[in-house]
Amino acid sequence: MRKPILFTVLLLLVFVLNCRHIDLYRARHLANPCPGGGGQGIACIDPTTLAATPEPVHVRSGKFVHFFVNGSRGQLQIDFAPGTPVDQQGHEGAHAWAHAKTVTRPEQHKYTIVLDGRKMDPTIMIDPAP
Repeated sequence: MRKPILFTVLLLLVFVLNCRHIDLYRARHLANPCPGGGGQGIACIDPTTLAATPEPVHVRSGKFVHFFVNGSRGQLQIDFAPGTPVDQQGHEGAHAWAHAKTVTRPEQHKYTIVLDGRKMDPTIMIDPAP
């Protein structure tokens, strides 16, 4: 009787861990929609001025926010101010991402765009899930 229960628990654990990995895989492999293809959870960054569009970028709790450099040029990194409710941060080339943690009310935070050594400090709005 214990073996089927143990097997079921292990199978459920593998499934839960795999789901988190799938979300991170999707975050890393999203195609660059910039310029002009932004939308909820996507910020397009001008490689010359470092201006982010939209400003502020909005993301819902539990979703990923993506940052792309227009024209896919440069090495992009996004740093968040201490206390910003994000995790699963990453960056690869001209794309960076982070997962918004759960919030109960809208929260506004600063983040830093770092592109080829230059910096800019726009704003992110994390909205509660509907």
